[in-house]
Amino acid sequence: MAFVDRDHLGENFVNVSMMVGPRRANFRDDVTLVQVLLILHFGSGGKAAGRLQHTSVDLGQIVLGTYDDNTGTLIKDFQRLFLRRPKPEGYIQRASGKNKSHFTIYQLYLQAQLLLAASRNPRDLIDYLKGFPSLGPSLQVPGPPPREHREEIEYH
Repeated sequence: MAFVDRDHLGENFVNVSMMVGPRRANFRDDVTLVQVLLILHFGSGGKAAGRLQHTSVDLGQIVLGTYDDNTGTLIKDFQRLFLRRPKPEGYIQRASGKNKSHFTIYQLYLQAQLLLAASRNPRDLIDYLKGFPSLGPSLQVPGPPPREHREEIEYH
């Protein structure tokens, strides 16, 4: 089940609960999340290093929530073109650990967030994603991050 997670800066982002890709769990909401983020990227003419990125996939043929070869191609294209991975994995795994920035799902989220802001859409990406029926219930924002312990400094 896709969910709202926190990154190393304490900022919210969306994450998958299980892997999305060939011969993976491919939970419906995880697949929908990945597909929506990929469609935002390629449908808006996502750029890397100032160059437009293209995919051979007809985005209109994507069936949200259903993993298929088109979804796999989109994942590989994003990893190859945007992340510049010479050998794209072709799957997306849950971002975990302290530094989540090297995970595809985290980069997809950041890219989609930038594209939504650039389109002058006033909605936050998480609110936008909640508009998809299979995602809305699972994307509840967690409470505030725990405060770091700070020493009280007494001035005299």
